[in-house]
Amino acid sequence: GMNAIGKHLARELKCLLNHRLVAIEEGLASYRLQVETQDAASTSAMKTLEPFDAIVFAIPTEQVRSLVPAACDWRELLPMQAHEACWTLMIVLENRWNVPFDGARCSSHGLSWLGRESSKPGRSSDIDAWVVQMDAEWTSRHLECDPQEAAERILIQIRESGLPELPGLLHRESHRWRYAKPVAGL
Repeated sequence: GMNAIGKHLARELKCLLNHRLVAIEEGLASYRLQVETQDAASTSAMKTLEPFDAIVFAIPTEQVRSLVPAACDWRELLPMQAHEACWTLMIVLENRWNVPFDGARCSSHGLSWLGRESSKPGRSSDIDAWVVQMDAEWTSRHLECDPQEAAERILIQIRESGLPELPGLLHRESHRWRYAKPVAGL
């Protein structure tokens, strides 16, 4: 999947899962991270991780700005960049979906892109899996839906779009990309 490169690069690192970075505190010679943890029962707790000599960011500048203290001397060097969000639905079907394309850009019913995963080079054609991406306007109206509700709503949009009926679903998973598409280039 999309996180394969990150998993490969981190294979010898200690990685903390289910931790959401909430704030960064700059000390005299190191940084402290304020994180929110969540256990299997969805119970949240705050904790501090420290010390860190440096922090590497691989996230959109909107997120960096929200984390870095206002007094940080390099904060204002961050470019101002806005992003549009995108809800994405990944589905695996019981049978091949009878549509005359393997990928299509769309502009109706909130649909933006539909792509057949098995049409990509090196992918198995035994399974008919699709990625469906919604446009920024539809996503903004449903931005705070939980993933299950978003999946249901996207499936409704597919049904109402006039496309052939989907075969039975074997699996579905939705993901909200809050910072998916830059509004304008830097």
